[in-house]
Amino acid sequence: MKEPKMIETKYYDFETSMGALQGIMDYEDGNMDEGEVVDFFQGLVNTGIINHLQGSYQRMAMALLQSGMIDKPRYVGKEE
Repeated sequence: MKEPKMIETKYYDFETSMGALQGIMDYEDGNMDEGEVVDFFQGLVNTGIINHLQGSYQRMAMALLQSGMIDKPRYVGKEE
């Protein structure tokens, strides 16, 4: 019996600009599955980066919010 193939999920470190940039490049190149797109946009919303991106990203985030696929921003960072 074959072992099930593990699917590697991409993780983008939004603490660094390079992590966010890599996510943008992967999204633009179509290198994300639906789950990765949802996680990516949730990260953009949570960090506020979405507010600094072009309108197409903001419209996509709004569509995901309205469909219930992502949530309103939640605090991300170190608790003090």
